[in-house]
Amino acid sequence: MRWAMWMLLGCQGGAVDSPAEARADACAEGGDTEVWVLQQIRFPREESGISPGFDIDGVVTEAGDGTGCGVVDYRSPDGVPGIDNAFARLRPALDTTEASALDAIVLEAINSGGLLAMVELHGVSDPSDDACVDMVVTSGLGTPMVGNDGFLLPGQTFDPDPAADVSAVRGAAFVDGVLEDGPVDLRLPFSFLDADVVFTLLDGRIRLERHPDGRMTGTLGGGVAIQEISDLAHNTGIDETVEDLLDSLLGVTADLAPDEGGLCQQISITLELEAVRAFYYPE
Repeated sequence: MRWAMWMLLGCQGGAVDSPAEARADACAEGGDTEVWVLQQIRFPREESGISPGFDIDGVVTEAGDGTGCGVVDYRSPDGVPGIDNAFARLRPALDTTEASALDAIVLEAINSGGLLAMVELHGVSDPSDDACVDMVVTSGLGTPMVGNDGFLLPGQTFDPDPAADVSAVRGAAFVDGVLEDGPVDLRLPFSFLDADVVFTLLDGRIRLERHPDGRMTGTLGGGVAIQEISDLAHNTGIDETVEDLLDSLLGVTADLAPDEGGLCQQISITLELEAVRAFYYPE
């Protein structure tokens, strides 16, 4: 049975607080509004102990350590230790099942218009160095055009989805074209087959970087409760092979939020993002 996932970022009920919230009052009024659409959302793998992501728990876990439930952390491509992305440890096992096409399934959803995740930047005075920018993540509506490279073309116009959840990070800063902020909790609504479930990405971190060719790339990381993943596996008709695999591996792969007995209740996850400029139709 085909294992499908459509995902967008959002937070039901409005804005999400973050440490940047305290800086929001200092933001000058005015500036430009930019709209971006995500053309890629990928689940990166680890290679030789290296993975993109963030140090979510603030601890560097080595082999044999009592921290992080003993799940060894990675290093970032820049050599930073303590990177939490335990979901990457599941990828080799998932590749033996119908879940092997995870990134391709997400790309198909984007290109078909089923997953138009929009990033809005408000109050942009300087695209490279700006001390105060508000970021809103929501979703759009429309039928996108896809280029010969298989990705959404830049410069397209969409309708904002009035029913979409909204996530906001206020008072963030671009420094040399790079924005980093967090922690912030984000909702991740997944649709598997005919079932809709919502995960919450806890203590999330986000990093966005502008590029001279007009693209913006980014990384999003945080923790997802293993109970939510288990509920998904048992309640949405996923192939039994995937269900059994998750049951056997989630508990030993979880690396965040240990309970009183020392058992971790969350698994860290990293998403790589790529966005191009877009527009909204005037109201």
